[in-house]
Formats: sequence, structure tokens, C-alpha cells
Amino acid sequence: MVYGFVIPDFRGGGAEQVLINLANFIAENNTVYLFVGVAKGKLEYAVSSNVNVIELSKSNSGFKNL
Repeated sequence: MVYGFVIPDFRGGGAEQVLINLANFIAENNTVYLFVGVAKGKLEYAVSSNVNVIELSKSNSGFKNL
């Protein structure tokens, strides 16, 4: 299966950490895309190499990322 998740950035909030953990777990046996406004931040290191990170607009604004 293919899964996709969206987060604004890797700044390090609790919701972002939970979503990254979930994406890493699912990516062990599935294809996972993580759509990120800005692919920089404190949690950048925590994303598994099995997760495909797609940087959207280089902005953490939800409106700009749409």
C-alpha cells in the first residue's frame, strides 16, 4: 500500500514526532510519502531512509503549501 502524510516542518513539536514515528513504522513494509512544507528542523534526523520526503513550498504556511 501507499501512504501519505503532511506536516508543516521538522521543528520538533509533539504531533510532528508522533507522525514521523508512525511514518517510519509503516514504511517498514509499505511505501510512505511525507509531504513537508520545510524539510529542515530538529526532527529531520528522525525520518527513516525508507520514507520518501517531498518538500512542498519551503514555507511552513499551510495556505502556501496548498
